[in-house]
Amino acid sequence: MNTDRNDPTGADDGPGPAGADHLLTATGLDAVLAKTLPAGARVVRVDVRPLGEAQGHASRVDRLAVSYEPPGAGPASLIIKRSLGEPALAADYGRPFARAAAAHRMFAGHEPPIRVARCYHAEVTGDGDTGTLILEDLGDWAPADGLAGLSDAQLESALRAAARLHAWHWGDPETLAAGLRDGDYPTVTAFAEHWSQLRPYVLRGAGSPAAAAGDAFVAALPTALAWARRRPVTLTHGDYYADNLRLRGERVAVLDWGLAFAGLGAYDTARLAATSAARTPTAESLRWACGVWAAELRACGVPDYPDTVAYADFRLGVALAFPTVLAALVDENDPRRAATAAARSARVRSSLAALGIESPASILPPA
Repeated sequence: MNTDRNDPTGADDGPGPAGADHLLTATGLDAVLAKTLPAGARVVRVDVRPLGEAQGHASRVDRLAVSYEPPGAGPASLIIKRSLGEPALAADYGRPFARAAAAHRMFAGHEPPIRVARCYHAEVTGDGDTGTLILEDLGDWAPADGLAGLSDAQLESALRAAARLHAWHWGDPETLAAGLRDGDYPTVTAFAEHWSQLRPYVLRGAGSPAAAAGDAFVAALPTALAWARRRPVTLTHGDYYADNLRLRGERVAVLDWGLAFAGLGAYDTARLAATSAARTPTAESLRWACGVWAAELRACGVPDYPDTVAYADFRLGVALAFPTVLAALVDENDPRRAATAAARSARVRSSLAALGIESPASILPPA
Protein backbone atom coordinates (compact mmCIF):
# COMPACT_ATOMS: atom_id res chain seq x y z
CA MET A 1 0.00 0.00 0.00
CA ASN A 2 1.46 3.39 -1.00
CA THR A 3 0.07 6.73 0.14
CA ASP A 4 1.31 10.27 -0.29
CA ARG A 5 0.24 13.68 0.88
CA ASN A 6 -1.30 14.57 -2.46
CA ASP A 7 -3.50 11.46 -2.37
CA PRO A 8 -4.90 11.27 1.17
CA THR A 9 -7.21 8.40 0.30
CA GLY A 10 -4.23 6.23 -0.61
CA ALA A 11 -3.95 3.59 -3.29
CA ASP A 12 -4.64 0.40 -1.40
CA ASP A 13 -3.12 -2.68 -3.02
CA GLY A 14 -4.83 -5.05 -0.61
CA PRO A 15 -7.41 -5.22 2.17
CA GLY A 16 -6.33 -4.25 5.66
CA PRO A 17 -7.88 -3.97 9.11
CA ALA A 18 -10.59 -1.36 9.33
CA GLY A 19 -10.63 1.55 11.75
CA ALA A 20 -7.04 2.75 11.45
CA ASP A 21 -6.60 3.24 7.71
CA HIS A 22 -6.26 7.01 8.12
CA LEU A 23 -3.00 6.37 9.99
CA LEU A 24 -1.59 4.74 6.87
CA THR A 25 -1.82 8.01 4.95
CA ALA A 26 0.74 10.79 4.98
CA THR A 27 -1.87 13.18 6.38
CA GLY A 28 -2.93 10.84 9.16
CA LEU A 29 0.60 9.88 10.18
CA ASP A 30 1.70 13.51 10.01
CA ALA A 31 -0.93 14.36 12.63
CA VAL A 32 0.41 11.61 14.90
CA LEU A 33 4.04 12.69 14.54
CA ALA A 34 3.42 16.46 14.57
CA LYS A 35 4.66 16.96 18.14
CA THR A 36 7.85 15.00 17.54
CA LEU A 37 8.92 16.53 14.21
CA PRO A 38 10.95 19.75 13.84
CA ALA A 39 8.98 22.90 13.13
CA GLY A 40 7.89 23.00 9.50
CA ALA A 41 8.65 19.33 8.83
CA ARG A 42 5.93 17.04 7.53
CA VAL A 43 5.26 13.51 6.36
CA VAL A 44 4.92 13.33 2.56
CA ARG A 45 4.73 9.59 1.86
CA VAL A 46 4.01 6.32 3.64
CA ASP A 47 4.75 2.86 2.23
CA VAL A 48 3.06 0.00 4.09
CA ARG A 49 4.88 -3.33 4.19
CA PRO A 50 2.96 -6.20 5.81
CA LEU A 51 4.77 -8.20 8.47
CA GLY A 52 1.92 -10.62 9.22
CA GLU A 53 -0.56 -11.36 11.96
CA ALA A 54 0.59 -11.30 15.56
CA GLN A 55 0.54 -14.58 17.43
CA GLY A 56 -2.02 -14.94 20.19
CA HIS A 57 -3.83 -11.64 19.71
CA ALA A 58 -6.22 -10.88 16.85
CA SER A 59 -3.98 -8.21 15.35
CA ARG A 60 -1.91 -7.40 12.31
CA VAL A 61 1.56 -5.87 12.24
CA ASP A 62 2.96 -3.74 9.39
CA ARG A 63 6.12 -1.72 8.85
CA LEU A 64 5.65 1.88 7.70
CA ALA A 65 8.44 3.33 5.55
CA VAL A 66 8.07 7.09 5.99
CA SER A 67 9.35 9.96 3.82
CA TYR A 68 9.53 13.56 5.05
CA GLU A 69 9.98 17.08 3.85
CA PRO A 70 12.73 17.93 4.54
CA PRO A 71 14.20 14.42 4.09
CA GLY A 72 15.27 12.68 7.29
CA ALA A 73 13.13 14.85 9.57
CA GLY A 74 11.73 11.86 11.47
CA PRO A 75 12.05 8.10 11.92
CA ALA A 76 12.55 6.36 8.58
CA SER A 77 10.34 3.45 9.60
CA LEU A 78 7.70 2.68 12.21
CA ILE A 79 5.67 -0.34 13.27
CA ILE A 80 1.87 -0.24 13.32
CA LYS A 81 -0.11 -2.90 15.16
CA ARG A 82 -3.86 -2.96 14.53
CA SER A 83 -6.68 -5.13 15.77
CA LEU A 84 -8.33 -7.29 13.14
CA GLY A 85 -11.85 -6.45 14.21
CA GLU A 86 -12.39 -9.67 16.18
CA PRO A 87 -12.96 -8.39 19.73
CA ALA A 88 -14.35 -11.68 21.00
CA LEU A 89 -11.06 -13.43 20.24
CA ALA A 90 -8.88 -10.56 21.41
CA ALA A 91 -10.86 -10.23 24.63
CA ASP A 92 -9.85 -13.76 25.57
CA TYR A 93 -6.41 -12.36 26.33
CA GLY A 94 -7.60 -9.66 28.71
CA ARG A 95 -7.75 -6.26 26.98
CA PRO A 96 -4.35 -6.41 25.22
CA PHE A 97 -4.47 -2.94 23.66
CA ALA A 98 -5.46 -1.31 26.94
CA ARG A 99 -2.62 -3.11 28.73
CA ALA A 100 -0.06 -2.19 26.09
CA ALA A 101 -1.18 1.45 26.06
CA ALA A 102 -0.98 1.63 29.86
CA ALA A 103 2.53 0.17 29.86
CA HIS A 104 3.73 2.59 27.20
CA ARG A 105 2.25 5.54 29.12
CA MET A 106 4.37 4.48 32.08
CA PHE A 107 7.46 4.20 29.92
CA ALA A 108 6.87 7.64 28.40
CA GLY A 109 6.53 9.30 31.80
CA HIS A 110 9.46 7.55 33.48
CA GLU A 111 12.49 6.20 31.68
CA PRO A 112 12.25 2.40 32.08
CA PRO A 113 15.29 0.38 33.19
CA ILE A 114 15.12 -1.80 30.06
CA ARG A 115 14.98 -1.06 26.34
CA VAL A 116 11.46 -0.81 24.95
CA ALA A 117 10.11 0.57 21.69
CA ARG A 118 8.95 4.16 21.89
CA CYS A 119 5.20 4.51 21.41
CA TYR A 120 4.14 7.37 19.11
CA HIS A 121 0.42 6.66 19.18
CA ALA A 122 -1.93 4.45 21.18
CA GLU A 123 -5.62 4.28 20.37
CA VAL A 124 -7.74 1.94 22.49
CA THR A 125 -11.27 1.05 21.44
CA GLY A 126 -14.05 -1.11 22.83
CA ASP A 127 -13.20 -2.42 26.28
CA GLY A 128 -9.50 -2.34 25.51
CA ASP A 129 -9.51 -5.46 23.40
CA THR A 130 -9.11 -3.57 20.11
CA GLY A 131 -7.08 -0.59 19.01
CA THR A 132 -3.96 0.65 17.25
CA LEU A 133 -0.35 1.18 18.31
CA ILE A 134 2.35 3.01 16.36
CA LEU A 135 5.77 2.09 17.68
CA GLU A 136 9.45 2.66 17.13
CA ASP A 137 10.89 0.14 14.68
CA LEU A 138 13.57 -1.98 16.36
CA GLY A 139 14.27 -3.86 13.15
CA ASP A 140 17.99 -3.15 13.52
CA TRP A 141 18.02 -5.32 16.66
CA ALA A 142 18.41 -9.06 16.14
CA PRO A 143 15.27 -11.08 16.92
CA ALA A 144 15.74 -13.82 19.49
CA ASP A 145 15.13 -17.26 18.00
CA GLY A 146 12.27 -18.99 19.76
CA LEU A 147 12.75 -22.17 17.76
CA ALA A 148 16.49 -22.63 18.34
CA GLY A 149 16.26 -21.10 21.81
CA LEU A 150 18.55 -18.72 23.68
CA SER A 151 22.20 -19.46 24.36
CA ASP A 152 23.32 -19.42 27.99
CA ALA A 153 24.74 -15.91 27.53
CA GLN A 154 21.55 -14.63 25.87
CA LEU A 155 19.41 -16.23 28.56
CA GLU A 156 21.49 -14.60 31.29
CA SER A 157 21.14 -11.17 29.64
CA ALA A 158 17.36 -11.63 29.40
CA LEU A 159 17.13 -12.77 33.04
CA ARG A 160 19.04 -9.70 34.20
CA ALA A 161 16.84 -7.45 32.06
CA ALA A 162 13.75 -9.01 33.66
CA ALA A 163 15.17 -8.36 37.12
CA ARG A 164 15.78 -4.69 36.31
CA LEU A 165 12.19 -4.41 35.09
CA HIS A 166 10.81 -6.09 38.20
CA ALA A 167 12.95 -4.07 40.62
CA TRP A 168 11.55 -0.86 39.13
CA HIS A 169 8.15 -1.19 40.89
CA TRP A 170 8.84 -4.07 43.28
CA GLY A 171 6.24 -4.32 46.03
CA ASP A 172 4.58 -1.07 44.99
CA PRO A 173 1.69 -1.87 42.63
CA GLU A 174 -0.07 1.43 43.33
CA THR A 175 2.59 3.19 41.26
CA LEU A 176 1.64 1.16 38.19
CA ALA A 177 -0.75 2.54 35.58
CA ALA A 178 -4.38 1.74 36.38
CA GLY A 179 -4.77 -0.37 33.24
CA LEU A 180 -2.15 -2.78 34.57
CA ARG A 181 -3.75 -3.29 37.98
CA ASP A 182 -7.02 -4.67 36.61
CA GLY A 183 -7.12 -8.40 35.85
CA ASP A 184 -3.95 -10.35 36.51
CA TYR A 185 -2.42 -13.45 34.87
CA PRO A 186 -4.50 -13.03 31.68
CA THR A 187 -3.04 -16.03 29.84
CA VAL A 188 -3.70 -18.63 32.53
CA THR A 189 -7.06 -17.21 33.55
CA ALA A 190 -8.19 -17.24 29.90
CA PHE A 191 -7.00 -20.85 29.64
CA ALA A 192 -9.07 -21.82 32.68
CA GLU A 193 -12.14 -19.94 31.47
CA HIS A 194 -12.05 -21.73 28.11
CA TRP A 195 -10.83 -25.13 29.28
CA SER A 196 -14.19 -26.80 28.69
CA GLN A 197 -13.95 -25.78 25.03
CA LEU A 198 -10.28 -26.71 24.70
CA ARG A 199 -10.50 -30.06 26.47
CA PRO A 200 -11.99 -32.06 23.54
CA TYR A 201 -9.13 -30.91 21.28
CA VAL A 202 -6.55 -31.86 23.90
CA LEU A 203 -8.20 -35.23 24.47
CA ARG A 204 -8.24 -35.94 20.75
CA GLY A 205 -4.72 -34.66 20.12
CA ALA A 206 -2.84 -35.92 23.18
CA GLY A 207 -5.08 -38.41 24.95
CA SER A 208 -6.58 -38.70 28.40
CA PRO A 209 -3.35 -38.10 30.43
CA ALA A 210 -2.98 -34.61 28.93
CA ALA A 211 -6.66 -33.87 29.46
CA ALA A 212 -6.41 -35.06 33.07
CA ALA A 213 -3.39 -32.80 33.59
CA GLY A 214 -5.43 -29.89 32.24
CA ASP A 215 -8.24 -30.75 34.64
CA ALA A 216 -5.80 -30.75 37.56
CA PHE A 217 -4.30 -27.43 36.49
CA VAL A 218 -7.68 -25.72 36.26
CA ALA A 219 -8.78 -27.15 39.61
CA ALA A 220 -5.62 -25.95 41.36
CA LEU A 221 -5.42 -22.56 39.66
CA PRO A 222 -7.62 -20.49 42.05
CA THR A 223 -5.54 -21.55 45.06
CA ALA A 224 -2.28 -21.06 43.16
CA LEU A 225 -3.25 -17.55 42.10
CA ALA A 226 -4.38 -16.70 45.63
CA TRP A 227 -0.90 -17.67 46.81
CA ALA A 228 0.76 -15.69 44.01
CA ARG A 229 -1.25 -12.59 44.93
CA ARG A 230 0.14 -12.70 48.46
CA ARG A 231 3.69 -12.50 47.11
CA PRO A 232 5.50 -9.22 46.26
CA VAL A 233 3.80 -7.63 43.26
CA THR A 234 5.56 -5.75 40.49
CA LEU A 235 5.23 -4.82 36.82
CA THR A 236 5.11 -8.17 35.03
CA HIS A 237 5.42 -8.46 31.26
CA GLY A 238 3.17 -11.52 31.13
CA ASP A 239 4.58 -13.00 27.92
CA TYR A 240 8.31 -12.91 28.56
CA TYR A 241 9.84 -15.42 26.19
CA ALA A 242 12.25 -15.44 23.26
CA ASP A 243 9.84 -14.36 20.52
CA ASN A 244 9.18 -11.07 22.32
CA LEU A 245 12.86 -10.19 22.74
CA ARG A 246 15.36 -8.39 20.52
CA LEU A 247 19.09 -8.62 21.11
CA ARG A 248 22.14 -6.44 20.55
CA GLY A 249 25.18 -7.95 22.20
CA GLU A 250 24.38 -8.17 25.91
CA ARG A 251 21.52 -5.68 25.58
CA VAL A 252 17.91 -6.85 25.46
CA ALA A 253 14.86 -5.01 24.11
CA VAL A 254 11.42 -6.22 25.18
CA LEU A 255 8.42 -6.03 22.84
CA ASP A 256 4.66 -6.69 22.99
CA TRP A 257 3.21 -5.47 26.29
CA GLY A 258 -0.35 -6.61 25.63
CA LEU A 259 -0.32 -9.12 28.51
CA ALA A 260 1.40 -6.88 31.08
CA PHE A 261 -0.09 -6.81 34.58
CA ALA A 262 0.73 -6.29 38.25
CA GLY A 263 1.86 -9.69 39.49
CA LEU A 264 4.61 -12.08 40.48
CA GLY A 265 7.91 -11.17 38.85
CA ALA A 266 9.01 -14.80 38.96
CA TYR A 267 6.17 -15.56 36.54
CA ASP A 268 8.16 -13.80 33.80
CA THR A 269 11.45 -15.36 34.80
CA ALA A 270 10.07 -18.87 34.99
CA ARG A 271 8.28 -18.50 31.66
CA LEU A 272 11.52 -17.40 30.00
CA ALA A 273 13.66 -20.16 31.51
CA ALA A 274 11.06 -22.87 30.92
CA THR A 275 10.22 -21.98 27.29
CA SER A 276 13.23 -20.33 25.71
CA ALA A 277 16.55 -21.96 26.65
CA ALA A 278 18.38 -23.71 23.81
CA ARG A 279 19.54 -26.43 26.20
CA THR A 280 16.95 -28.84 27.55
CA PRO A 281 15.95 -27.46 30.97
CA THR A 282 17.17 -29.40 34.00
CA ALA A 283 16.72 -28.87 37.72
CA GLU A 284 20.23 -27.39 37.85
CA SER A 285 19.77 -25.03 34.90
CA LEU A 286 16.43 -23.79 36.21
CA ARG A 287 17.85 -23.14 39.68
CA TRP A 288 20.74 -21.28 38.03
CA ALA A 289 18.29 -19.12 36.05
CA CYS A 290 16.36 -18.25 39.19
CA GLY A 291 19.60 -17.42 40.99
CA VAL A 292 20.78 -15.05 38.24
CA TRP A 293 17.46 -13.20 38.37
CA ALA A 294 17.33 -13.02 42.19
CA ALA A 295 20.93 -11.79 42.44
CA GLU A 296 20.22 -9.02 39.93
CA LEU A 297 17.09 -8.04 41.87
CA ARG A 298 19.15 -7.60 45.01
CA ALA A 299 21.80 -5.67 43.07
CA CYS A 300 19.00 -3.32 41.95
CA GLY A 301 18.01 -2.66 45.57
CA VAL A 302 15.26 -5.20 46.26
CA PRO A 303 15.59 -6.15 49.95
CA ASP A 304 14.70 -9.32 51.81
CA TYR A 305 14.35 -11.67 48.85
CA PRO A 306 16.73 -14.58 49.47
CA ASP A 307 17.32 -17.34 46.94
CA THR A 308 15.13 -19.82 48.82
CA VAL A 309 12.10 -17.52 48.67
CA ALA A 310 12.80 -16.58 45.05
CA TYR A 311 13.03 -20.25 44.11
CA ALA A 312 9.64 -21.03 45.67
CA ASP A 313 8.09 -18.22 43.62
CA PHE A 314 9.99 -19.39 40.54
CA ARG A 315 8.62 -22.94 40.87
CA LEU A 316 5.11 -21.54 41.01
CA GLY A 317 5.89 -19.55 37.87
CA VAL A 318 7.00 -22.72 36.08
CA ALA A 319 3.79 -24.47 37.16
CA LEU A 320 1.75 -21.57 35.77
CA ALA A 321 3.48 -22.05 32.40
CA PHE A 322 1.58 -25.32 31.96
CA PRO A 323 -0.83 -24.01 29.25
CA THR A 324 2.22 -23.67 26.98
CA VAL A 325 2.45 -27.47 26.96
CA LEU A 326 -0.86 -27.59 25.11
CA ALA A 327 -0.06 -24.77 22.68
CA ALA A 328 1.39 -27.21 20.16
CA LEU A 329 -2.04 -28.84 19.84
CA VAL A 330 -3.58 -25.66 18.42
CA ASP A 331 -3.83 -25.66 14.64
CA GLU A 332 -1.15 -23.41 13.15
CA ASN A 333 -0.86 -22.82 9.41
CA ASP A 334 2.64 -21.33 9.55
CA PRO A 335 5.18 -24.20 9.74
CA ARG A 336 7.76 -22.20 11.69
CA ARG A 337 5.20 -21.04 14.25
CA ALA A 338 4.00 -24.61 14.64
CA ALA A 339 7.57 -25.84 15.13
CA THR A 340 8.30 -23.05 17.63
CA ALA A 341 5.14 -23.86 19.61
CA ALA A 342 6.16 -27.52 19.69
CA ALA A 343 9.66 -26.61 20.89
CA ARG A 344 8.27 -24.41 23.68
CA SER A 345 5.88 -27.17 24.69
CA ALA A 346 8.71 -29.71 24.91
CA ARG A 347 10.84 -27.35 27.00
CA VAL A 348 8.03 -26.68 29.46
CA ARG A 349 7.35 -30.41 29.79
CA SER A 350 11.04 -30.93 30.56
CA SER A 351 10.96 -28.09 33.10
CA LEU A 352 7.89 -29.45 34.88
CA ALA A 353 9.42 -32.93 34.99
CA ALA A 354 12.79 -31.62 36.21
CA LEU A 355 11.11 -29.84 39.12
CA GLY A 356 8.67 -32.66 39.87
CA ILE A 357 5.64 -30.46 39.18
CA GLU A 358 2.45 -32.25 38.17
CA SER A 359 0.20 -29.20 38.65
CA PRO A 360 0.21 -26.00 40.72
CA ALA A 361 -1.33 -28.05 43.53
CA SER A 362 1.85 -30.10 43.86
CA ILE A 363 3.93 -27.11 44.99
CA LEU A 364 1.45 -25.19 47.11
CA PRO A 365 2.33 -24.82 50.78
CA PRO A 366 0.16 -26.62 53.34
CA ALA A 367 -3.12 -24.86 54.07
